[in-house]
Amino acid sequence: MRGTNGIGCSLSVRIVVVTLVFVTCLFFTPRAYGQVYLDSNTSHRFAQLTIGTGIQLLPPANGLSPSQRLTLHVGGIHFWGHTHFFVEFSPVRLFDDAVTARSTPLVETGAEVYPWRIENSTIRPFVGASWLVHTYADPDGPVLTRNSLQISPGATWSTSFGLISAAVNIPLASRTPYPMSDGGTKSVGTHGWYGRIRWSYPIETTLGAESFRASGSEERMYRQLLDQGKLDGLFVSFGASSAIAVSRATFLANRHPEVDVPSPFTVLPIVSLGWRFEQLPGFIQLAYRPIIASNAGYGTAQRWIRHAIGLEGVTEITNYHGFVPFVGIGCGYDFLSYRETRLGINQEHQTTWKPSWHLVGGWDIRPTKIDRFILRTIMRWSPGLSLAVSNGIMPFDHLEIDFIQLSVRL
Repeated sequence: MRGTNGIGCSLSVRIVVVTLVFVTCLFFTPRAYGQVYLDSNTSHRFAQLTIGTGIQLLPPANGLSPSQRLTLHVGGIHFWGHTHFFVEFSPVRLFDDAVTARSTPLVETGAEVYPWRIENSTIRPFVGASWLVHTYADPDGPVLTRNSLQISPGATWSTSFGLISAAVNIPLASRTPYPMSDGGTKSVGTHGWYGRIRWSYPIETTLGAESFRASGSEERMYRQLLDQGKLDGLFVSFGASSAIAVSRATFLANRHPEVDVPSPFTVLPIVSLGWRFEQLPGFIQLAYRPIIASNAGYGTAQRWIRHAIGLEGVTEITNYHGFVPFVGIGCGYDFLSYRETRLGINQEHQTTWKPSWHLVGGWDIRPTKIDRFILRTIMRWSPGLSLAVSNGIMPFDHLEIDFIQLSVRL
């Protein structure tokens, strides 16, 4: 085990390094755009893109070790400064005592609501609500993936170098069984709360088109391109996604109780090629998603592979100041694989190609009617998809969330 002095020294060095990097970024960052919605509530002032970084501070609780994690996030200020939608990742562990059990936030996506809108040189309170994916793991045990709602009261200070916010995150998670090496279970909890400090840089990307719309040029060009059929056509999309199986394998409780936990959460790239129908309005696309996950505990290792190839068709519901929600359905032909080993010896390996179907929903961010570049979020669910294995079935009914995609009209 590491000594206390070593831990303290390591923690101090890391905090100093991160602080220096953070301050340097603030010093060299260009002045952030002001809150352009202060002057007018037009569609082109409806939202601002935000990117940034932060630190999570997790205290010791319920037998869990304390830890500090670096976070990265991307989001957007919407409704003219009253709401901040975001997705936040925790990719880097600054400090963690791996000798003891730990609970780790992985991905958080949600919104912060500001009763008083964000304005220059002010401090504004907010109440946040989010969906949190977090894990629990003993040093030699499997990773238990959990999904929880979370509330986050906090405040944001708007400065000339961006938005600095602090919040207390409170996961609404109950205790849950966790497998032990002897086949039994124990009840484990999570951090009852943890702190978060975040810096966000707002980027205005649509204001330049405001005069284009006000003069009527956008509508005239839209009608011209629509009549010529140039708004229908090919597009390519790419971005980051995530997946987690909704159902749980029941046969593990008897065959391998030491790893009887839900399939783990995984992050993956996604790429798609599609065709837009402007007058529908909507689109079809062929999307490829390589979903690969693994877990291990007490000598038993598992690996899941799903190469999902699906054709999807969606129709748009409305266009609210560039926020365009849509719904649809998809079908595909997927490669499924499950491998299981015990102390390095193969216990199970099943593969198959299988037809599948899934529900689709999401939204586009389209500041103008003629944009070539669109930010897109998609959610998918594949109900009932599974693979037959010895003594049962392994679910592959993934809930997928493409947090952010860039779609480019070719």
